[in-house]
Amino acid sequence: MALISSSNSRLRWWDNSYNTVTTSGSNILLNSATYVPAVLTSACNPFWTNSTSENTYYTNAARSIGFWGFTFTLISTYTDYLSMSTISSRRASDSNYYNYGTNQYGKVIIGTYTTSSGVWDILDDSSSIISQYYVFTMNSSNSGITSGCYYQYSKSSQTWSSCYALSGVKIYGTPRSYRTLNEKSDYETINEKHLQMLEVESRQRNSGLTEKELQDFSRLKKLLQILDSTEKEPLKKYLRSFRTK
Repeated sequence: MALISSSNSRLRWWDNSYNTVTTSGSNILLNSATYVPAVLTSACNPFWTNSTSENTYYTNAARSIGFWGFTFTLISTYTDYLSMSTISSRRASDSNYYNYGTNQYGKVIIGTYTTSSGVWDILDDSSSIISQYYVFTMNSSNSGITSGCYYQYSKSSQTWSSCYALSGVKIYGTPRSYRTLNEKSDYETINEKHLQMLEVESRQRNSGLTEKELQDFSRLKKLLQILDSTEKEPLKKYLRSFRTK
């Protein structure tokens, strides 16, 4: 897998090495090496068929691939870093593919796209305290989101939060670059988020969930089922190994 940054014409490979990307006529130059674009045929499924018909279900999943920074505010403001890296052969009921990745602590996460609502979502269920759920629409350049919601599910009280405004961008660079020596542990951060959510919800919640929030949580329950079955797959071990290299 490789990510291309349009801002500096650099391509980052899976091992975090870089090439400068330029063009020469219809050819592609990576540093000084010349590559001639291949002609796509029906053998290229599931990406395209005969160079003319795109597999939109696969494209929907591919658009969310990348290293994301999602920002939201409870009492404090948080930025969560999620790396979506693998498209599964599994499909949701609307034929969209599931995709997998890891959070900033190397734990497996899952996501998909829903055609009827036009939203992408990512579920991080790695904590024993809370589940974290990111629901968003993406911009046309696939570089960030136009709107979104951050949700929490408390596993002790079995309650859902309301929607908290979410912003997000894809980050180009070494995925570990955001870490510092003073970074809080996974447990400390999760516990802090949980306590802040309880405080905010106790002050602000005056009514039940909105229709949109209920629809979002219906999709979340399906993702939970798929993620639970992932425990039995070699994929989970692969993703964790990939994230720590």
